[in-house]
Amino acid sequence: MTFLTIVVAVGIYLFRNNGETFKSFSKEKILEFGYQKLEDNLSIVKNEKFRDSIKILLQKQFHSLKKENFDEAMNEFGYTADKIKDIIRDKKIDSLEFYELKKLVIDNERSKKNRN
Repeated sequence: MTFLTIVVAVGIYLFRNNGETFKSFSKEKILEFGYQKLEDNLSIVKNEKFRDSIKILLQKQFHSLKKENFDEAMNEFGYTADKIKDIIRDKKIDSLEFYELKKLVIDNERSKKNRN
């Protein structure tokens, strides 16, 4: 029991002093995992042109989210992932749905530039 208490205390101490290092590392791993899962889900889409375009949009967003802080990156990626899941539910993507997704990703990038 004493050993477990010491391990927990050391863990808390390390997280408090080096929390940003852990968050940065975990953010990249979470984004990579989420991106891979979305890419797997996109394989059911029948229209290859839109599927490949969405993959490119996701790659752009993935690289821009690496620069964001942990909470913002998780919120934005989660919202985008939910939108993509809603769009591909019927295994088809039309031009309106693609435009909506593209606008979402581009607007997020613009709002970040305006904040800086």
